[in-house]
Amino acid sequence: MDEKDLEILIDLSKTSNISRTAQRLYTTQSAVTKRLQKMEEELGAPLFIRSKKGLLAEPLLSRILPDIEGAAGAMDRVRTAASSLDGSLSGTLRLGIAVNYARYRLPEVLADYMERYPKVDICIRANRSVNVYQDLQNGEVSFAILRGEFPWRGSDMVISTDQHCLVRGRMHENTPLSGLTFIGRDSDTAYQNELSAWFSEQGLHPSRSELIINDVETIINLVERGVGWSVLPSISLGRFKGIAEPIFFADGSPFIHRTHILCREDYLALPQAKAFAEVVKEHETTSAK
Repeated sequence: MDEKDLEILIDLSKTSNISRTAQRLYTTQSAVTKRLQKMEEELGAPLFIRSKKGLLAEPLLSRILPDIEGAAGAMDRVRTAASSLDGSLSGTLRLGIAVNYARYRLPEVLADYMERYPKVDICIRANRSVNVYQDLQNGEVSFAILRGEFPWRGSDMVISTDQHCLVRGRMHENTPLSGLTFIGRDSDTAYQNELSAWFSEQGLHPSRSELIINDVETIINLVERGVGWSVLPSISLGRFKGIAEPIFFADGSPFIHRTHILCREDYLALPQAKAFAEVVKEHETTSAK
């Protein structure tokens, strides 16, 4: 059983689907099936039950999975330590990135990091923050950049804070909000609670006919064309051609959104992870000036 076998077992235990694991690991279904059969032959016992709903872990796999995950992590640390003997960083980074950060900040950060540390293998999943958080909890990523507030017992670093803005098309500069369609989006619970509080303070009551669109760029295009108005974070408004007004609550406090780096303490101790966090913070410091 080699490192690739360990990776396959860990992923199969999460997906319960050979096809999905093959896609995620950039290999073929037949290759995954053959490796799984070979592992079961070596162990002399089945690891999964094949069913119409997918693979179900046998008791043996459930017992040894923590050791498999530990061995895979140890191999990554060994490879990182060995490759760093010549003074260069290597190893693997498994990142989960909030889609808005991925769109507006990540290209510059990643280009800089890859230029500094070309030997590091990088695996990235860009998704909504709530999905990135779930991936982090499930162990599918080990280092997450997400926006909003999520409970986390590991390392939690706030890297930036940006303000939410009321956005509307220029043709609606003097139109009351009550006469326009609100274009909303799903987000974390803390954001939704604060948005509801602000709506209440403003005496606004969106109807069921309001739009819910979970893509900021689409919302921006709709707002610029006069379809309605929305509330968007300032990180997304660099090229916005409409009217953007920072939002404040009745007590004068700003409606803000924080971006966090969340990861396990032991993972942050890896040189490649620590270096990535430092590059992110450097770029956020520059952006804030």
